[in-house]
Amino acid sequence: MPYRIKTQTKKAALEPEALIDRYEQLSDWVVAHLKPIAAVTSVLVLLGILWGAMAWWGHRAEEQASRLQAEAFKTYQGALETGKEQRLLAPEAKTSYEQAIAGFQRVRDEYPRTTHAAFALYYLGNARAVLEQYDQAIAAYTTWLNEYGTEELLPLVIQRLAYAYWAKGLPQDALAQFDRILKMPDAPNRDQAYFETGRLLEQQGQKEKALEMFNKLATDYPSSPWSSEATPRIVALGGTPPGRESKPPQATQGASDPSKAAPPSPASP
Repeated sequence: MPYRIKTQTKKAALEPEALIDRYEQLSDWVVAHLKPIAAVTSVLVLLGILWGAMAWWGHRAEEQASRLQAEAFKTYQGALETGKEQRLLAPEAKTSYEQAIAGFQRVRDEYPRTTHAAFALYYLGNARAVLEQYDQAIAAYTTWLNEYGTEELLPLVIQRLAYAYWAKGLPQDALAQFDRILKMPDAPNRDQAYFETGRLLEQQGQKEKALEMFNKLATDYPSSPWSSEATPRIVALGGTPPGRESKPPQATQGASDPSKAAPPSPASP
């Protein structure tokens, strides 16, 4: 029995009168709701203007912060170069550090929401530490950790904080900060934290703990330059660097077999 092929029924096109009726209905609805429509449209336009203004302000703030940051960092680097050539901090280097501090502080104060604010605070702490303003340096690093604790710079900031505590004469606080780095398996400066912990423990007369740190460094990071620094410290503290342990002498071949023993030497006349 043959099957009839079903054909899709075409929708009847709207008559011109029906189109006019729908248009009139839509017009009536718009007129009836004109005030709410105008209010919503105004809000959307205002939001668009605000979003555009905020985007423009944010871009401008980033540009201004970048310019200030670059100027302050250039001054900071100049002070570093000057300090390398002299044992004591020269007056011109001190002035440059103070100028750099003012620049970094301006970035922090005027553009705190920019991406440059975190770096400005970090270098602000570094410059304070060089000028031996350890309380201000510690405050800067602590603020950084509270505000930017998830940044990649975290291990380095903790290390700088440890140095500031150490320079201020607070070794236990410094050890606590170095220990934070040691507990970070992926910290890029973990090898240096081992060395500095050992050095600080050695200064405190804790010989065994210092040796433990130096040996851990030499074992876990044999190719690190800090491991090379740790090796002479291990020797100086009476230890043996990993890999230099004396091996027991090997037995001579055939010594355990009497039949292969060397013949006795002839008796003297």
